[in-house]
Amino acid sequence: MSFATGTKAGQLAGIYLINTITATLIVIYQWTGSNVAGQTKRVISLVLISGSFSVGNIIGPQTFQDKDKPQYIPAKITVLATQAVAALVAFVLFLYYVWANKRKNSPSAAAVESMADGAQSEERLWEDVTDKKNPKYRYVY
Repeated sequence: MSFATGTKAGQLAGIYLINTITATLIVIYQWTGSNVAGQTKRVISLVLISGSFSVGNIIGPQTFQDKDKPQYIPAKITVLATQAVAALVAFVLFLYYVWANKRKNSPSAAAVESMADGAQSEERLWEDVTDKKNPKYRYVY
């Protein structure tokens, strides 16, 4: 939409679509925090997300070069490509979370999980176990 040079409405719609990435940062933080178990693993993953966003904010404006005025086609292509990759990564993560939950809900996983129940369930509640090692952990999507 930001490539639309003929209409101001198309350009305005493009600007609105580009600026929606700021609102999704909150969703990214929440999704990361909800789908990573284990205190250390959660903190490191959130720091990586925050650092990546900061690096992107440093690099992003550098793609808008004076030599590309007034259209800034290379910068717009870069922004569009990074947004497309982010959408693809989100979709792949969604598929992985669905697959992992189905695998943990399978009958064989339920049998292993039932053996872990009982006296250990209260102790396991307070353990700092990651999402991969905890048989009762389910991903949010």
